[in-house]
Amino acid sequence: DRFFFDPPYILADSQYNRTYGNKWSIDDEERLYGVCDKINELGGRFILTNLVESKGQKNSLLLTFSKKYNTMDTNVDFGCCNYQRKNKKNDKEILVKNF
Repeated sequence: DRFFFDPPYILADSQYNRTYGNKWSIDDEERLYGVCDKINELGGRFILTNLVESKGQKNSLLLTFSKKYNTMDTNVDFGCCNYQRKNKKNDKEILVKNF
């Protein structure tokens, strides 16, 4: 089996990051990484994309988790996203996979 995860960004605070009024939390992020670890243990494959850096903040949970697996920069240009924010050039998204 193969699983693809594109969770809400813990470093962002947009409507996309809310589910039924609840903001995506550190606990949610940790549970997701636990699911990925379990998929790996059971021989499944996963791909996860997530924002590792935004607005001068780093997602340390993602950085730690990603060291266990294959990681690559997505080279996404966020220049056209969220027109309300001017400086999106420093945002960095990575792809993490276990194969």
